Amino acid sequence: MQSSKVVHIKEVRAHISQMQGESIRVLGRIKEADPNSSFALISFASCDLLIDTSLIGVLDKHNSKDLFQFIGDMEEYSEDMPSTPFIQNYFRPMNGQTLQRRNKVYLNARIMRNMEGLDIALFDKALTARRVFDAQRVHLSF
Repeated sequence: MQSSKVVHIKEVRAHISQMQGESIRVLGRIKEADPNSSFALISFASCDLLIDTSLIGVLDKHNSKDLFQFIGDMEEYSEDMPSTPFIQNYFRPMNGQTLQRRNKVYLNARIMRNMEGLDIALFDKALTARRVFDAQRVHLSF
């Protein structure tokens, strides 16, 4: 199994059509949780992402103001899955836009860990260095 790709929510939103089936790690704060389903909305840097927390468990015990890292797989939301007004509202086109703005893709989270206290600037610097290293490593022959 390949490790999850570290991305920001804004990168997920920008490349949503290519994200289906990808294993990713994202940072976010719980913005809203649906008490009628296992879905929640996370937010980071003014971008939102819908996540399914059914593999994680109850979110009530976690402080929604804390920063969390979610690790999981991007999956397509199918019409035969249970739906609630919370989920329908998330996938609803806004301001006359088509559903392409909100492709029906969500993160099926399998791990959630508290990242409160993380130095975001240092995290971004390390992420940039990691991406440069990974790009250079492709050209190395072992």
